[in-house]
Amino acid sequence: MKNFFLVIIISIISINYSKSEDINEFEISGISIGDSLIQHYEQGQIETNVANKIIYPDSQFAAITMPVKSGNFEYLQVTYKDKDPKYKLLSIAGRIIFNNDIIGCKKQMENILSDLKITFKDLKYVKEDTPYTFDKSGKSLTYGYVFYLDEGAIDLYCTDLGDEFKKISGYEDELRLTIHSQVMREYLVKQFNK
Repeated sequence: MKNFFLVIIISIISINYSKSEDINEFEISGISIGDSLIQHYEQGQIETNVANKIIYPDSQFAAITMPVKSGNFEYLQVTYKDKDPKYKLLSIAGRIIFNNDIIGCKKQMENILSDLKITFKDLKYVKEDTPYTFDKSGKSLTYGYVFYLDEGAIDLYCTDLGDEFKKISGYEDELRLTIHSQVMREYLVKQFNK
């Protein structure tokens, strides 16, 4: 099933890329940065998921997981300003679980990277393999790439979480493709460089 994703990865990220690196032109599952979540989901469905939101450390932003309406991800995570009644999207992440399969995750990630490099020849990126920020034990790792745009960024990475952190957090190993607005990217850089 996971190999199916390789064939259609470019359809996962729909892009009108030819003219610029405008972050608003990138989509995951038909959703773009700057969209209101209300454009894509019913209010009741949003509110059900908001009940389980993740609040960022300074309470400025919140993230929720929504069901995937189209595309090939298992989960869709969106980030918005916590008190925004329109849920204007600042980050969109497509997620695929690869629990205890970091080799399979990395293989999938490298195939996606190859497709992105062929399709978007001028897209600049850097490899970033780092400890997983939220696991203070240092036993969890992140392997991936960051694509820098004029306004925002795209992250493509695999997480390889330590067993103890998985038990405590409930998180799983995963492949994640995330589109960040410039506001969100700057916020994350400040948070993780403290």
